[in-house]
Amino acid sequence: MLCSWSFLMDCLKLYVSDYFQIIGTCFPEFEKFTLQEKFLMLQSCAVRIYLLETAFLTVKTFGHGEGPMYKLTLTTCVDRNNLTFFIKDSNPSERHADIVKSLEYCLNRLVKILRPAFEKTVLTNTEFHALLGLVHCQIDPSRIDLPESIVEMANKFRQEIIADLRRYYQGELKLKDYSVRLGNLMTIEHTIQEANTLMAEDIQTYNLLDMLHADAAFLQAVLSIRL
Repeated sequence: MLCSWSFLMDCLKLYVSDYFQIIGTCFPEFEKFTLQEKFLMLQSCAVRIYLLETAFLTVKTFGHGEGPMYKLTLTTCVDRNNLTFFIKDSNPSERHADIVKSLEYCLNRLVKILRPAFEKTVLTNTEFHALLGLVHCQIDPSRIDLPESIVEMANKFRQEIIADLRRYYQGELKLKDYSVRLGNLMTIEHTIQEANTLMAEDIQTYNLLDMLHADAAFLQAVLSIRL
């Protein structure tokens, strides 16, 4: 099923509670945080969780290659050859052609960055769950507002996740040399961070094209996207 901009925004708002649960599962100490600290943690990693999930689902659903379909939610996708449908209810006004052109550029750039990293290896469920934990642990150096408790927790669990991966490769997968496989996961992790930076730039473009007027407060408060 094809996704529209308004449907995507509605889904992202519903994902907030799910992301809280995911963070709490990854980090037991999360439940001890204040509400403000929990929101800071969510803001720090929500976009990266989303990018990881959608890229993983795209390759899993549509396979390798440069096809036009890209997953945006669990049940919907965007057709990069039919972006008119995606913005059909986003108040494009007379700037329709500009919006389509900008979306096409931003989506194609995102796909070219993310898909190759995911196509290097077929991720097991364990590896995907490990990546979920790792993207939670990524600390944006520009986020100077993060309390030291969050930074320390993230660093601690990152080391634990990597240690668990080594045991998984040696124990369950019986790999004597797992360096390539672990290296592929680290590449995906860094690619997600790169895509996260580009996504922030793309959002600025969408804002200038007046696509975000109805959702600006949510994007700023919950996802910490600066408009």
